[in-house]
Amino acid sequence: MEPSQDPTDAAYMSLLNRVIPGVGNTPLTTKPTTKPKPAHITSRSTSTSPSSLTTTQRQAIKTLEGALENALFVSEGEEPYAAVHIVPTKSFTASTTHPALPSAPELRQILKDTGIADDLDQGDDAEDEDDATCERTTDLKVILAPKNPGHEEIAKALRSIFGYDSTSTSHSVALYRISSPASPTRVHLWVLGWVDHHLVGLHTISIES
Repeated sequence: MEPSQDPTDAAYMSLLNRVIPGVGNTPLTTKPTTKPKPAHITSRSTSTSPSSLTTTQRQAIKTLEGALENALFVSEGEEPYAAVHIVPTKSFTASTTHPALPSAPELRQILKDTGIADDLDQGDDAEDEDDATCERTTDLKVILAPKNPGHEEIAKALRSIFGYDSTSTSHSVALYRISSPASPTRVHLWVLGWVDHHLVGLHTISIES
């Protein structure tokens, strides 16, 4: 039986021999021209433009951006990090040169006062407020665990910004875990410290069953 398609037909041969990038052994030749920066979480109601920041604050945020570019947090999934810059609406730092880190309840209040809790769906309904949990620890091993891509860069950034040392008893940065009964499998992790009276650090999500 004669084939129904003439093998010498130019259009037919072009169809058979066409090259589709990304299919088979033909690689994609186009690459993104720019690399996106890590997401940012900032105080909603407060100006945090670069011109309003101190040199130390700008450098801290730049250092965090570099550390978080290729970093992921591994739990029951993989989540990216966001750089965090919070300007509290109330002064926690005026009386001391080296202010104490916020307690767990204080951080929850700061996140509410600055609008960040609502932006991240961490605002609590009235009936759930007493059941929501917030824990603070100075042990950052869950963030700096070798299984997390980019953990070494994060550790270097925390040392550079806060002088973080896991063996020291004087801590200038802490890890906060916040979970809500409304979404108990999504635990918000915050690593924060003071930089010129602003809270600076990183945020990610831990997926837990």
